[in-house]
Amino acid sequence: MGPEVDLDDLGLKKSYTGYKAMMQSLCYNDLMVAEFAEREPGIAFTHSHPGQVDTGMLVFTNPILKGLMFLLCPLIWIITMTSEECAERMLFALLDAKEGMHRRNQYGDDIGMKAFPQSPGAQKASWEHSVAEAAV
Repeated sequence: MGPEVDLDDLGLKKSYTGYKAMMQSLCYNDLMVAEFAEREPGIAFTHSHPGQVDTGMLVFTNPILKGLMFLLCPLIWIITMTSEECAERMLFALLDAKEGMHRRNQYGDDIGMKAFPQSPGAQKASWEHSVAEAAV
């Protein structure tokens, strides 16, 4: 669900920022899954966005951060799901997929082509770029 792919800067060698890399990786993954599905039409390929998952990563030993987390816990519980719940939803989405390309949201629902990168030639260009980089 990221922005369009910058075909003049695949791999972000000209204009790298952490944020841009994060956003472009969403598009690259969509394009990769689409290319895999095109090359192997009898196999199901899925790109899932699990959403916000409470992985236990926000456990701190610093007393100030512990206090802050205590205050934020109700908000975190509202916007996150447990790792078990996420695993159930993603497993269902994977097992429910038929052959071809699938894009799933945090509930495991198929979102179709909503916000899929639309740049003409982006799928082939990103594939060729990835193959060339892997050969290096």
